[in-house]
Amino acid sequence: MIKEGQSERLYRPPTSGSKGKAKPFLVFMVSLVILIVIRFLNFSFIWQMNKLELEKNPMVETKNYFFLGLSSHERARQRLLKYSDTRARPLAVVSYYSFLNPMVFWVSNSGSKIFVELGRLAVLVEPGLTSLTLLPQDVIEVKRGNILQRTFFGSALLSSLMDTSGRNHSKTSTTRRKSVKPISYVYNELEPSYFLKIPYMVYFYLPVLLIFWLSLVYGKGIYVGFLYYFWIFLFFDIRSILVEIPFFWLFDLLGIEISSGLSMMVGIGIIMIFFTLAILGLAHWRNVKKTFWSLTSIFVLILLPLFLRF
Repeated sequence: MIKEGQSERLYRPPTSGSKGKAKPFLVFMVSLVILIVIRFLNFSFIWQMNKLELEKNPMVETKNYFFLGLSSHERARQRLLKYSDTRARPLAVVSYYSFLNPMVFWVSNSGSKIFVELGRLAVLVEPGLTSLTLLPQDVIEVKRGNILQRTFFGSALLSSLMDTSGRNHSKTSTTRRKSVKPISYVYNELEPSYFLKIPYMVYFYLPVLLIFWLSLVYGKGIYVGFLYYFWIFLFFDIRSILVEIPFFWLFDLLGIEISSGLSMMVGIGIIMIFFTLAILGLAHWRNVKKTFWSLTSIFVLILLPLFLRF
């Protein structure tokens, strides 16, 4: 006969340890899905802003540009051949984006060498059919036939890590490979543009508002999310994304022209403020409400710059 006290020792309900162990993994997986979705939506957003910038650019003959949106490489190529053949134009440019790249262009040039406006850059294009891709890590990729060339054009602090261009690649002979000329391009400054500034402003202001809102809901430990700006500081152009573009409206209002040296110093000052707030968040981390969505938000914020840039 089992006594009443013994029944509690003989039967023990299953603990929730397995669920506790699954929670960090679930946070990681959901965060990864969110980051991938944001990366793709960012590509679509960048392409739309670039399209608007090209359409209002006085240097661009819009009748020569065709915007497909989300597309495949081969579909865009076939569309370009259709435009260039049926309309008998000396220059035709098809712009699209894919799951891997935000700005891809197919260019058909039946005339002489010409600089083709691509938004942030104007690239010199040889006669014939050329594929141009602006990779997220500030790399131009030009492909003509079997010849593939890459050039880094960014100004990130860790340029050595950002520069994935390497050497010119070619399936042709060594003699022909040596004769391939380097990519010629002109960098269009972002200051006179309008639409190309918008993604940079979103990168700066939206995380600030999101972190402060989450901190009101879950506690000051969420300030850890300001580590987002530490990655921004390393992998993006400091002057553009931290000073010149987010605060251009303020400089215009005050009639101030800020030099590159001063903007660099201001950018370092801004990142020091954000880094101090992140340290403050670490100090308050024990008191933060560690819910599923608060942990997911922090994980997404900290890793987001890497997914935006690579």
